[in-house]
Amino acid sequence: MGTGRDRNRDLIYLNLNNTNLDRACSEALEYNMRENKTLIMLDIENNKLMDYKHVRAIQDYLIRNKALYDAERLQEWKERKQVRREEEDMDSYLIKEDYEQEQQDFEARYHAKLLKMEEELKEKVTV
Repeated sequence: MGTGRDRNRDLIYLNLNNTNLDRACSEALEYNMRENKTLIMLDIENNKLMDYKHVRAIQDYLIRNKALYDAERLQEWKERKQVRREEEDMDSYLIKEDYEQEQQDFEARYHAKLLKMEEELKEKVTV
């Protein structure tokens, strides 16, 4: 797990099942888990020589890390949801803006056509 100088910030799962870890290994794992905030799953089953006190502390650190991981994922989900909502709002705004512009263009064409018809009618009446 390292001495602190070479921290791994990406590892979330580590399988050390049946690797003959002993008391010293369990103590070293516990020590390193104090600083590690990313590991959320550590399989250390079938290592009969590990000290229960250290294993329990490791489990507590894993629970802490899982809570941090879940909180980060929830925050990311909320941010994605907010971005999606903003995009939908922008799309709605642009659609409304396009509709209003089309409505104005239609009314301008309609009035221009009416004026042209009036002029044509005046020409026919004056002739």
